[in-house]
Amino acid sequence: MCECSLHGKARLLLLGTLAGLLLMMGLPAIAGAAEPAPLTKGDCDCSPMDMTLQWARVESDESSTMLIWRCQSSSNGKTHWVDSRIYQYDEPDQAAESFALARAAFSQAVEWSSQGQETSRLVSVVDEPDRFGSLRYFPIEHLYWGEMTLKGAPTYYAVFHMSYTGIDENEARDIFEAAARRILLTIDSKTLAGGITLPTPEEGAIRLGITNFTAGTVELQRPPSTEWASLTAGSPLFSGDKIRTSKGSRAEVLLGSSRIIGVGPETMIALSPDTIASPTDPLPINLARGRMWVLIDPLARLPFTARIRTADVMVEAKDPASSEFEGIDAIEFDLRAEGGASFVNVLDGIVWISDTAGTEAAVDAGKSVRAESGGTLSAPKAFALNEIDRWWASFPHAPTTPSPGQTSPSAGQESPLPSTTNPDIEPGGAEETAAEMPASIDDSDDISIALIVVPIMVGVTLAGVGFFFYRRGRQEAEAARKDRRN
Repeated sequence: MCECSLHGKARLLLLGTLAGLLLMMGLPAIAGAAEPAPLTKGDCDCSPMDMTLQWARVESDESSTMLIWRCQSSSNGKTHWVDSRIYQYDEPDQAAESFALARAAFSQAVEWSSQGQETSRLVSVVDEPDRFGSLRYFPIEHLYWGEMTLKGAPTYYAVFHMSYTGIDENEARDIFEAAARRILLTIDSKTLAGGITLPTPEEGAIRLGITNFTAGTVELQRPPSTEWASLTAGSPLFSGDKIRTSKGSRAEVLLGSSRIIGVGPETMIALSPDTIASPTDPLPINLARGRMWVLIDPLARLPFTARIRTADVMVEAKDPASSEFEGIDAIEFDLRAEGGASFVNVLDGIVWISDTAGTEAAVDAGKSVRAESGGTLSAPKAFALNEIDRWWASFPHAPTTPSPGQTSPSAGQESPLPSTTNPDIEPGGAEETAAEMPASIDDSDDISIALIVVPIMVGVTLAGVGFFFYRRGRQEAEAARKDRRN
């Protein structure tokens, strides 16, 4: 055998080995998210608080990088400052744990102040999925003290403290909010620089919440852009955003401190910008098609209201704390819009449902209604809660078991709630009710796992085969050289 041909074969096999290794390392990286951009001192901006940067430093350890800086100003012989820290962890669990610990500590301070256990007065409390904090006034020192913890996507955690004197309450609120916005914008910019290419919100858009969970293909359209971009967990959401899912896909989003929205497969929703002036305003959500699950958390500190519209109905979910009915701990319902009709299943609490003709009904747990396109509401009809298709059951915030208030009424039981539904309206002629929704589409988590596992297996196999033949070629070449010497 010619030595040159053996060397040529060996080189080809070596190239095959390298290709296998590249495939093994490269494709999982393509399937996964890009790394976020690193933190630098250039990220320290004090201008939103009308302060100047006093110092900044970047520190690193085995599991995280930390950016620390102080913004400061002076007036009337007093020094005012805001100390900020942003942590960039290697693992999302570390960021979530740090955020939870800081949230618990800051919640304790709020309770002490509200119960009169410290000499402060609560000025404001921020209680949202990705941030928690409070601004308090200490009259003896004439001091405003603010503290907040923030959770970024997906490996960021931040905290800041503020000390300010000699200003009025409105100014203190503005500085407090400005410091929080500055940190959120910094984290968002790092996420965008790391490869999550979401468009910049249009001027005047309100930051409403974050994407908490996605599976499959979930996309976002953000005005003024008309393009659709991939939406991942931890991405911020703004008024005017549209979210759509493909077949077998779904998402969970957190809006405000209490509104949890599940977006089902083949669904499109819009966070309508109409009438939204702040994150605490009643939130209108438009369901263009598909399915939604809505939960208003009973543990929320601040009251919120959600209004979900389809082409046929509007479903209003009032915060349990502000409900006109006693004994309501939470609100949970399932909504579907398809085939020229809308269907609502109420799983817990009470919701107010109205159609395009102005007919309105207060519907409690265990009942469903439907509305045909351009028609009126059917009378509430009982269904068995334990037979409902809970397609949202795998969402992080989905209740593991039905709440104590979720009891199925008997078939002939009258609703104890007042209703303004027209008593002459008969239920829809079709046998289908909102409770009879089709089974959810198969989970797509296995697809995401396959995108990572399959390239690794193929790469390892190619690398192993290539290395075997490379070694064999080397051995044959060595044997050929010995034969020529002999």
